[in-house]
Amino acid sequence: MTYLEACVEKAKSSKDVYATLRDALRDYASKHLAQGSKERSRLTYLKREIVEGLARDGFLRIGLKPELGGICIDHVSMGLVFEEISKVDFSASILILNHILINEMIRHVEDCIRKEWLPRFLTGQSLVCFANTEPDCGSDATAIRTRAERKGAFYIITGEKTSISLGMQAHVAVLTAKTDLKAGPKGITLFMVPLDLHGISREVIEDMGNLPIGRASIYFDGVKVPDKYRIGQEGEGFKNVMHMFNLSRVLVALSAIGMAEACLEDAIQCAKGKTLFGKPLAKYETVSFKIAEVKTLLTASRLLCFHALTLRDRAEPHHEEAAMAKWFASTQAVSVIHELLAVLGFEAYTDAMRLEERLRDAISTLIGDGTEEIMKLIIAREIFGREMGPEL
Repeated sequence: MTYLEACVEKAKSSKDVYATLRDALRDYASKHLAQGSKERSRLTYLKREIVEGLARDGFLRIGLKPELGGICIDHVSMGLVFEEISKVDFSASILILNHILINEMIRHVEDCIRKEWLPRFLTGQSLVCFANTEPDCGSDATAIRTRAERKGAFYIITGEKTSISLGMQAHVAVLTAKTDLKAGPKGITLFMVPLDLHGISREVIEDMGNLPIGRASIYFDGVKVPDKYRIGQEGEGFKNVMHMFNLSRVLVALSAIGMAEACLEDAIQCAKGKTLFGKPLAKYETVSFKIAEVKTLLTASRLLCFHALTLRDRAEPHHEEAAMAKWFASTQAVSVIHELLAVLGFEAYTDAMRLEERLRDAISTLIGDGTEEIMKLIIAREIFGREMGPEL
């Protein structure tokens, strides 16, 4: 039994399942991820011992069906994983997110591919990235230009993907491509593409934050992919991606909240321990009221996220709620980290504290999985309907 499975089983037998699981996850992050996390945040790659540790302890099995070796946890529990892990190591949470994606999709591939690749994913031997965004279309997923043309038992894939998290380190890409240029969203198909195939090249993107994950552009020049690597049927790609976005958006938002909560705790300790004119900083309303505001905003953001995940657990519609959570939580996280940094002054601006690091990392959550403007568009369309709602 993995560490995560043991945590889940212990939580099930307690009076407060989620509080028990949260405490266990917090303890795990403190014991297994905290040491060296500040130094790792400056690297431009994921350290193998972190990947292997998360795999060993079961975190790369989240989202996979139990009959395939996965760990069965509900979506609220997934949210707790992301919140607590991100307090210590944001990059670790993004690694887990990518594996949740492949764990969800891999049941739609042929048995031979699943048997070949799944053990590699679960052990962390092989990493996966999600290749959807293109230079001319990020928010409009239906406008992709990457083409997959059927040639007998193969597809010939040509196109460019960009802003791909883990793009330089991944061994496999879950890729969207058009198999029917005239069918709109129904012409988009998903593929699992090994990134060592002939015709693939990559280029690193220099980023300000989230350095160990990194981003890349990936180029596909007539790449010959066997049809057994297709995920599901032709034309099902857009539907499957949108279904996963409703989950990934909330998990990304909770990662941002986790980082902001860690900054809040640092600020509280600083306000208690530092003095100004002979009194602790907490005695001054300019500091204590700001911390009170931050606590309230983060609590509201957190509740929005877990409301969306609760709806998903109930198999109820949550497209609007996921967009609300992504927009509100990520923007509030960035805002409050910035405000706390300003309140705490010069030391918070240095790397002696981790606020500047978390601010850089949190900014990435404003962009990935849908910008603030796209989230508002989704919410407005849910309110007014597509016919009456705003247009792009």
